[in-house]
Amino acid sequence: FYKVLFDVMLGRKPEKWTLWIYPQKYSKENSGGHKCQFTIMDKGKTASIPITGMDAAFYLMVLCCSRHGGLNTNNSSLMQKMFSAAYRYMSTRDVEMGIPDITKPTTFRQVKHRIHNAISNVDAAVDHNLELITKDGRLTLNVNLADIRISGIGVETDFEKSEIFRTISSIISKA
Repeated sequence: FYKVLFDVMLGRKPEKWTLWIYPQKYSKENSGGHKCQFTIMDKGKTASIPITGMDAAFYLMVLCCSRHGGLNTNNSSLMQKMFSAAYRYMSTRDVEMGIPDITKPTTFRQVKHRIHNAISNVDAAVDHNLELITKDGRLTLNVNLADIRISGIGVETDFEKSEIFRTISSIISKA
């Protein structure tokens, strides 16, 4: 935030950057396990944010909700319905094995904590304010959705034109 404020005070234009989300595309990290691919492209450099499919689904859900004022964590049935849609979109796990219950306080806190740690360890993610924040009692992200792109199976699109954004927006509008 302060970097952006400083740039505005000096009359600098903020640099163009893009967060790429690759659904169901994983890389093997040194820490073991497969990590979802969230990649920040900034000034010709790339930085990856290694998170699990479950964490990626949660982040994606909050990202979608950010356009609609943030995630209302008090409505557990709506939150689970949106998470289920995001989980099916992001995870390679068989849905038959079950979708985790994100409304359980322990699961919710663990996912938020893992996302916070993953983002805190990537300077470019911190520089572009990709941390989850609470605003007016809702969980949200302070990002411009136009800076986010999704690259799926043979499809590359703006986040707000993506299938997952439309699906979660539809769930929100029916609530």
